[in-house]
Parts: sequence; structure tokens; C-alpha cells
Amino acid sequence: MYKSKELSDARVIVVGAGAVGSCIAYRLAQAGADVIVVERGYPSGATSGNSFAWLNAFAKFPRAYYRLNLQSIHEHRDLEWELQGNWLNLNGGVHWASSSGHSHFGDLKDSVRRMRSWGARIEEISPDDVSARIEPGLRLGDESIESVFLVREEGWVQPALMIQALLHRAVSEFNTTIMTDSVTGIVDGPDGIKRVSLASGEQIDADMVVVAAGPESDRVAQMAGGCLPLTRSSGILAVTAPSAALIGRVIVGPDIMMRPDGGGRLVMASEALTSVDESDVPTQDMPQITALLERARELVPTLANVPFESFRKGVRSLPSDGYPIVGFDPQVSGLYYAVMHSGITLSAGIANLVVNDLIDPNFEGLATFRPDRFEEANLFQGPSGE
Repeated sequence: MYKSKELSDARVIVVGAGAVGSCIAYRLAQAGADVIVVERGYPSGATSGNSFAWLNAFAKFPRAYYRLNLQSIHEHRDLEWELQGNWLNLNGGVHWASSSGHSHFGDLKDSVRRMRSWGARIEEISPDDVSARIEPGLRLGDESIESVFLVREEGWVQPALMIQALLHRAVSEFNTTIMTDSVTGIVDGPDGIKRVSLASGEQIDADMVVVAAGPESDRVAQMAGGCLPLTRSSGILAVTAPSAALIGRVIVGPDIMMRPDGGGRLVMASEALTSVDESDVPTQDMPQITALLERARELVPTLANVPFESFRKGVRSLPSDGYPIVGFDPQVSGLYYAVMHSGITLSAGIANLVVNDLIDPNFEGLATFRPDRFEEANLFQGPSGE
């Protein structure tokens, strides 16, 4: 077992046991750190467990961000093999644009052109060919469609299974501690973080704190005097009852997204459900949900009598410029951030980059995504260049 000299004596508290926090905790423990994970609910119980859990690099521009997502998808495959898991499905995604050119990603053809120029494996197919050889349960023949593409390097995960495997290995092999508690205070000193206070009254001495608490990350950062420029966004997913619907991939249309969810279920979302009020309670008669089910039945005829069985509502963290925030707070020594949209996709890759960052003071692999970019320019436009 490899242990980093730089991490072998470090006590690290990871706040958050979603996909990002769990991957980082596992990799840090593997590298020799004494890791304590603090999760106020339960692992995978918040954003990660209520995510569409789509692995993709689609239209994630510019090139630096696209490559980061694509590399992380490859590292998801390595991670599942390493942990002998069964939560990963990398069988591609079907995307289409309407005859007016509308798609989930704006100009679909332009996005595909750019990604192909970077080596993406994307095949254009006809609507009829989708049913004939790609997705037998999906009927696009009656749709008014401009173009359909099969994106090879996409898929989905079952987040709870992945997080369970990560934490189980971290605890059983590397003596990681998992605590169900809330952080109520962080005390820092001239040489870094000194102590973390919990709602239970316990206080833990630490050398550094990794904040991977999704939409709660800014609240945690403020306890140490840090600042994270985040917004929050709520979305609703609808899950069907078990059925024989023959859908095996991620499906992304202009007005609907769906994928398998295990046990014969499909999980779905629509543009109208991607941003709702945090106080909204999803129900069968919610207009957006009624419209989603009607649309799903048009596209997948075998759903004709299949109802929605349950709903999931998640709150996402959105960095103000749209790109990951990874690295030490420029003002608070020992306070490290790992906060991002697309956390499911990025989790496997970011965890490895974080370990490299902490053992190599000259590491440049995360330079584009450092927190100090917000100090340098309030109008930061994200990673530059194609």
C-alpha cells in the first residue's frame, strides 16, 4: 500500500459524504492521511443521492473543462474495477435536437462539431435507426427532428452503491472514521486549522479541513472566515414504477431526460423541473410532472400504463462562474475546497487530483480552478481557450 510522506502524519476532516467527499476521503486515506468524514445526514442522502447521476462531458466548454470531465469518466471505470463494484454503466447517451434546432444544449450540431475536433466518439444516426439498433423502447420516428447523435463516452452511476463501496474500503482498510454530525465551528491558527466543533459537542483537532458539502459548503467555509461564491439550485426527478420499458442508456431530448434506475425503473427530468423552488413538494398532480409523464409515454410506448412511483428533490451547488472551486482558501490556511456542479461526473477524477495537489507543492493540474481566481477578477469568465 502506497503512503505519501506528506500525508502520513496529517489529520484531515472531510465535510460531506456525497460522491465528491467520499472519493476524496478514500483517496486521502489510501495515501496515508488520518481521515475523519463528518456528514450531517447520511452518506449519499443529499445532493448525490438525488442526482440524475449522469456521467458526461457533453458541451462542457472550453477544452480544459471538457478534458477534466472526460478524464474523470475514465477514472470512474478504474475506480469501479479497483473496488470490485457494480454501479457503473458506460454504454453511451442518445441526444437529439428538434427540427427548429432546439436541444438540451442549445446548438447541438455546433457542440458535436467542437467535441469531435477534440477526439470525441460521436455517431450521427437516424431516428428510425435509434429504435432499430440502439434503443428499441424509444420511438423517435414520429418526432420532428433535426439530428440524433450517439455519444459513446457517457453513462450513469448508482451513487449510493459507489459511495458505500468507497467508505467501506476507507473504513475497513485505512481506518477512516465516519461521524454523523454537523460542523458548528472551525478554529484556525497561524499554521492552519486547529480544531473543528460539532453539534454533538465534540471537538476534533485537525491539520486541515476539506469542504465537500455541496450546497452547504459556503456555510461551512464562513465558520473559518472563508468565502465561497456559490448559488443554489433545486431540481426534481421522477421515478417510474418497475416496468418492461426497453431503455438502456441516458436519453437527452430538448424537453426530457431519462435513464434506467435499476429494478426496471426509469428516472426522468425535464427542463421545467431542473430549477424549482426549494419549498416545492413534488406530487403526482404537479403540472410539470403530469406533462413529463405524458411526454415520456409518447416517446416510450411501453410506459402507457406505468405511473411515477416516487420523486426525488435535490439541491445543487453552483459556483458563480460555473466551474469547480478546488484548492486552499487564499485567506485561511488549512481550509481546502472541493465544490462543483457535475459532482458525480467529476468525483473520481477530482479525488486523484486533490491527492496530487496535497503531496506536490508545485502541482499545476488544478491551476485553472483555484479559489483565488475570484480574488483576481470578479468578472472571471472561466477556463480559457479551446
